Amino acid sequence: MKIKFKIYLLLFFAIALFSYYSFNPIVLNINNQSTVNDVENLQKEVVPIFDGINFNVGSFKALLIINDKIDIHSNFTRGRVFYTEDVDLLKKMQKKCVFHVTNSDLTTVENKLLLYKNDSIVYEEYVVLEVNKQGIQNSNHGWLLSKSQDLINFLSEFERLYIPIVFI
Repeated sequence: MKIKFKIYLLLFFAIALFSYYSFNPIVLNINNQSTVNDVENLQKEVVPIFDGINFNVGSFKALLIINDKIDIHSNFTRGRVFYTEDVDLLKKMQKKCVFHVTNSDLTTVENKLLLYKNDSIVYEEYVVLEVNKQGIQNSNHGWLLSKSQDLINFLSEFERLYIPIVFI
C-alpha cells in the first residue's frame, strides 16, 4: 500500500510541476549569435518595426516573451511566451507599426520580441506593452514610442505557447 501511495504522490507532483511550467515556461537562450538591427537608418524620425526585413524570402516566425507583467496590457497577463508563423500578420505589422524617435532611453525593458528567419534570429527588440504606453527599446535608436495601439493589437494575435521549456 505504501508503494502505491508513493507512486500516486510522485505522479501528482509531476503533473502539478508540468502544469505550472506549461503556464509559466522556462525560457532558455541557447542561441550564441548576436543580432544587429538596422543601423543605416539612424537619422530617421519615424522607424517601422522589422525595418529592412524582406518577408518574401525564407520562412519566418516571431516570439514575444513577457518577463515583466507590471502595468502590462490585459491581453498579455495570462501567458509568458506567444508566437506566430503568420507571415501576412508580420507584413501588416511592418507596414502599420511605426515608432517615433524620442532621443531618450528607458531604464529597464524586459519584454522581448524576436523575429526568426530560417531558425536564426534576425531581429530583436525590447517592447513595452502597457495600457497607456507602448513602444520599443533598442541600442541603435533608444526608446521609440508608438502613438497608436497597433503594436498591442497585432501582438494580441500571436498564439500562446503551452510548453514547459522554450529554447530560443
